Amino acid sequence: VSVLIGGSVGWGTQRRGVGGTALGEAVQAHWLHTLIGIVTGIGVYELAPDVFWWTMPIVLGLVLSIPLTLVSSSATVGLALRRAGLLLAEEEGAPPPVLARLERILRMREKQAQDPMDFPRAIGDERMTAIHAGLVRAYGEEADVDPTALEALEVKLRNEGPEALTGPERVTILQNAGAFEQLHRSWTAAVGNMKAAPSLDPAA
Repeated sequence: VSVLIGGSVGWGTQRRGVGGTALGEAVQAHWLHTLIGIVTGIGVYELAPDVFWWTMPIVLGLVLSIPLTLVSSSATVGLALRRAGLLLAEEEGAPPPVLARLERILRMREKQAQDPMDFPRAIGDERMTAIHAGLVRAYGEEADVDPTALEALEVKLRNEGPEALTGPERVTILQNAGAFEQLHRSWTAAVGNMKAAPSLDPAA
C-alpha cells in the first residue's frame, strides 16, 4: 500500500549475530497482528461458523505471531534442530568438496596455531637453529636456564627424542639461545650415532 501511494519502503539492518528476539521486541512488533487475529477469529466464528476452521491457518498464524517469533529466533532451538538434522540447507547435510577441504585446512591451521613452531624439525635443522638463536639474542632478554635442568633435558632429548619434551620444557629451551644451540648439537650427534650404528637386522 505504501508503494502504491508513493511512499518509500526501507529495508532495516539485519541482525547478524547469534541472539534471540526479546519478549518486549516481539510484543512491540506483533501486538497488532495478534489483536487482528483474535478479532478476526471471533468475528468469523460468530458470523460464519461453517468456515471458521477453514480460516484457522491464517488466524492462528496471526494469534501465535509473538511466540512463533520467539521460538524461530531462538539460538537454542536452532542448534537443537541442527543436531537432529532438521531444517538444514543441502550444503550442511552434504557439504560440497570445496567446503569439506576448507574445513580440513582450517582444522590443520588451528592445530598449527597451537604449536606455531615445528619444534622437532627446528631442533634438528642447523639453519632453523641459527635463525632462532639469532632472533633470541637480538631480542636481548634471554631467560636463565639452570645447568642441571638443562643437562636433564639433554639426556631426555637424546634418549626419547624431541617429541618427548613437554610444552614448558620446550619454552625453557626456546627462550635461551645457548641452550637451544646446545640441545641442537646434542640431538644431531645422537641422530648421527643412530645412523652410524650397525643394523641388527640379519637381512640388512
